[in-house]
Amino acid sequence: MVKVVIPAIWFPTIQINRGLLLNASLFGLSLVIPPVDIKLTDAFQLSQDIVLFDTDDIGRVVGDAVVGIPQAIFGVITPWLEAQVEQYYKDHPERK
Repeated sequence: MVKVVIPAIWFPTIQINRGLLLNASLFGLSLVIPPVDIKLTDAFQLSQDIVLFDTDDIGRVVGDAVVGIPQAIFGVITPWLEAQVEQYYKDHPERK
């Protein structure tokens, strides 16, 4: 079974970690900016998985088509045969 999929696109989490902007110590005084972790957004999904190719789906489609071939043939041949039989009995009424 082969399945080719483009994975979903996600927007990442935006977060500023403690001390990312400034983490300094001057004359024994510690300065940390920001003092705590700040989360601006959580990760969220922008698109779903996109299936490009799936052998299971192709097998089902081909199987449905193969099953429909005899039905299509009988659908074409049956009216033609019926017309031939009617014409024969019109031409030969004694054979009815």
